[in-house]
Amino acid sequence: MARETDGHPMSRRSLVTAAKLSYAGKDSRTDHPVELTPQHTAETRRPGIRTWQSVRPELASKLSDARLQLHYAAQFGAAAGISFLPPEPDDSHTSLEWLPEFAGLFSGLIPAKKPFRVGVRFAELALLVVPEPRTTIAESRLNRCTIAETTDWLRSQIESQGADPERYTLRRHYEIPYHPLASGSAFDTSERAQFEEMSKWFSNGAVILSDLVRSTSGASEV
Repeated sequence: MARETDGHPMSRRSLVTAAKLSYAGKDSRTDHPVELTPQHTAETRRPGIRTWQSVRPELASKLSDARLQLHYAAQFGAAAGISFLPPEPDDSHTSLEWLPEFAGLFSGLIPAKKPFRVGVRFAELALLVVPEPRTTIAESRLNRCTIAETTDWLRSQIESQGADPERYTLRRHYEIPYHPLASGSAFDTSERAQFEEMSKWFSNGAVILSDLVRSTSGASEV
């Protein structure tokens, strides 16, 4: 398993192009209201883009904050793996998979009365709980929400899937770079174009890795 220079465990690919990653974070508390969006059925979701998307290289130097906010948002999926999946020596239980149909990174399938995945859709910085089969999908857009508020919402969704919400924890055995989110600040998606650009970068990375898997004998899963 590769590691970033800050010591944070990753999957086998770099953060920019990885389709599976491990994340960590810290809890926080504020009294701001959680901004939620209605639940959607699987049929109402737009199809994922599985082809190469044009990116804007001139924006690369401006993506640091969006990238770090996405890093923190993705921790909710990694936490689901830590909380509910058997631990693996290589930390693969914390890995996230890029699902093109949702344009985001998602946890492995969490066993429950209604099995589900937890993930973040990049373009809107939205947290999703996706059941299997994909019937009703719960979504919370994170703009103006704190980690603590989002955790409360997610625990309620976990309970609705038939899993024990008290098992869900954000405690980690590794750290990620600091962002004010860790001290109670809220997510901020006012620079929407930056999140949309990050979505394209990760989507393109997933396309490349998937093509490599199909064309490489004995390649591991992405």
